[in-house]
Amino acid sequence: MASNLGGAPAGNSNAAKGKRWLNAINKALEERTKTEQQDALVKLAKELLKKCDSGDLAALQELGNRLDGKPNQSVEAKVEHSGQIEHKTVESMNFEQVREQRTKLKVVN
Repeated sequence: MASNLGGAPAGNSNAAKGKRWLNAINKALEERTKTEQQDALVKLAKELLKKCDSGDLAALQELGNRLDGKPNQSVEAKVEHSGQIEHKTVESMNFEQVREQRTKLKVVN
């Protein structure tokens, strides 16, 4: 499956949806003065901490993600291979061999 530069499958629009949300938040913040923007963010942070204090699991998870970053997801895969693995660098191939490998891998420019 071909993928875009972000690693998601081609045609995946999740990043675009995130940008729309980010753009809407930024637009709403721009309608406020710098002081109002800062006050609003502090108010939201305080609300998040109140929810954490009351044991809200979603709030605790969000706080953890903001402080430590989201944990990496692990993926397990079982790969069976019978035969020899051939390793070549692009520098050791001629143009036709590179083109053939790109086709096999379905690499998109």
